[in-house]
Amino acid sequence: MKVRWIAMAVLAGVGGTAHAQSSVTLYGIINEALTWSSNQGGHSAVQLTGNGEYGSRWGLKGTEDLGGGYRAIFTLENGFNPVNGALGQNNRMFGRQAFVGVSHPEYGTLTFGRQYDAIVGTLQTMTSNGAWGGVMFSHPYDNDNTDDFLRVNNSVKYTSPNIRGFTGIAMYAFSNAAGDFANNRMWSLGGIYTNGPFAIAAAYSLYDRPGVNTTPTVNTNGAITCCDAPITSKREQIAGIGASYALGAAKFSVMYSNAIYNNVGTTLTSGINYRFNNYEANVRYAISPTLLVGAAYTYTSDDITGGPQGPTQVHWHQVNLLVDEFISKRTSVYAELIWMRTGGGAFPRPAGGPIPATPDGSPAAQIETMLPSTSRNQTVASIGIVHKF
Repeated sequence: MKVRWIAMAVLAGVGGTAHAQSSVTLYGIINEALTWSSNQGGHSAVQLTGNGEYGSRWGLKGTEDLGGGYRAIFTLENGFNPVNGALGQNNRMFGRQAFVGVSHPEYGTLTFGRQYDAIVGTLQTMTSNGAWGGVMFSHPYDNDNTDDFLRVNNSVKYTSPNIRGFTGIAMYAFSNAAGDFANNRMWSLGGIYTNGPFAIAAAYSLYDRPGVNTTPTVNTNGAITCCDAPITSKREQIAGIGASYALGAAKFSVMYSNAIYNNVGTTLTSGINYRFNNYEANVRYAISPTLLVGAAYTYTSDDITGGPQGPTQVHWHQVNLLVDEFISKRTSVYAELIWMRTGGGAFPRPAGGPIPATPDGSPAAQIETMLPSTSRNQTVASIGIVHKF
């Protein structure tokens, strides 16, 4: 009996030690705004919205010390709409992120699950929507994933340690289809180098059959869909490069991205191809430690080929403005203004293609999260509050 009690005491001590070396953190963001839009479906609107500067979310992050510098890690992150409490990301419980892995300060981090591609954390940091603005600052339809709309299932992701200012990311996502290994897979590479006030980043991602199925079920080839793409196509490729420079309280950034979508549309056989080119310049300035202002201009063109009328080009001009004031350590209030104007003539509209049309067939303006305008112009203004916990 005495030996049994001693064994139980030893096990209790081991359990206590493990608990002391582990941690789980609950975190989140709640964002709501009063939003005015100039034209949605032919009418102006004043709405309460929950997707302005930040997407609302809550999540759990955990770590456990495994010894020798190794740590087990996990993240489970849920997206939701605070206006009505609805789940985001097509009603997924943890639709934003869900992964587990191992990290080491010298060897990097290896994770498995539903994750962001290599664009996020590299090229994304050079954009206004990814660095300091929000979802409505995105390039049209978030065609280059710099607002991380794409989240990838079945993925293995490696993030290197910081090596003399450079951090690299490599990712591969399996199709999970028996006998169809290459269909519906993706891979991605990216890196960012920082040296004092200067930073440069580049990334590339390739997706097979993006957007074919955005619900958490199987698709026609028996594989779990790779990603929640905003544009349905047979193949998508994104490549981009950007740079930034901090000068005192100001930070200037420029970036370029190219996103190619082949066989756009739900049939995957339309023969219509989109080639988006995004050019952005932005600046943010800290007037004080608690007051930030930012401005950005984006020009996007889309060269469409394979349509019945031959090659066509559609283009967008977009201006983003933000004022953000922290009223406490975790709470801020903000005002943002977004203006968009489109150009170009009539264009092919395959089923699953994202570009809406005006009544005369020209491209309609549509700022991210808004319904399409019935004209080439759309303006959105928001005043909101963000609380982080």
